[in-house]
Amino acid sequence: MTGAAGRIGQVFCGLALRQPGLQLRVLLSPGSPRLPDPIEVVEGDLLQPESCERLLRGQDALVHLAWRGVPLAGSGFGAGLNDGLLPTLSLLDAARRHEGLRIIFPSSGGTVYAERGARRPHREEDPCLPRSPYAIQKLAAEHYIQALCADGGVSARILRISTAYGWRAVPGALQGFIGIALASAVRGEPVRLVGDPANVRDFVHRDDVAEALLLATNRPLAMGQVEVLNIGSCVGTSVREVLAMIERELGRPVATRQEHWDAARSLPGYAVLDISRARQALGWQPRIALREGIRAGLHELLHLAA
Repeated sequence: MTGAAGRIGQVFCGLALRQPGLQLRVLLSPGSPRLPDPIEVVEGDLLQPESCERLLRGQDALVHLAWRGVPLAGSGFGAGLNDGLLPTLSLLDAARRHEGLRIIFPSSGGTVYAERGARRPHREEDPCLPRSPYAIQKLAAEHYIQALCADGGVSARILRISTAYGWRAVPGALQGFIGIALASAVRGEPVRLVGDPANVRDFVHRDDVAEALLLATNRPLAMGQVEVLNIGSCVGTSVREVLAMIERELGRPVATRQEHWDAARSLPGYAVLDISRARQALGWQPRIALREGIRAGLHELLHLAA
């Protein structure tokens, strides 16, 4: 796998290590934090073909989580190419030589779909119209994976993940609104808003995402098959409603500070996912309700501040 040291990757590794018979090999850049045994670590860089080859040699499945780009990182069309798409293409080039490989790729269910007048959860067959460089590159990666699988040598599951949360964040971070909002609120600082607080999102806890990834890894696929699955909660919650939940749990008002970013213009007003297909294909269901996740995150921050 790649991205093992990331927010979701760490949880995935923990789940995988508890599964009998699953052997985990990960690619890490030199100097990355040490991972627990018995994880096999390959040091290298995705842009180096030999690193990709060492990672994939003898493996049945590839879980590709490494993607440093974020939706608000920049508005130029070339923004973030080296942070996600180009390393992914390097890895896919190596995957061509590994017949039978099953690829698990997390795409962005919160950004790739086209907005429409009627507000209903997006289904996998709905039209896509990504508006940010991040979303465009995620969808491009999907198409490259589909092209690779069309040759028949490998298969893939593409998980279009909604808005994940469940990790600590600092107030100035560019991704993870709930973690950023909790950190600011606990410090008594205004929560920075860069988009419309009426925007509706589908928040899903990272523990639930990691479980979906593991199920997707373990389920077999026919050679050449590509399965696209939405991963979310199927519940829409506005940014304003999230702030109200934090206020109720904290027991006091939370101040906000509105900022205007060019990149925020690409943020969708409504991004909620229909997860019926994932329920059927994986037997997966999110377990952590948003209020429960917010309460746990707040409790952790207050405990650390005590």
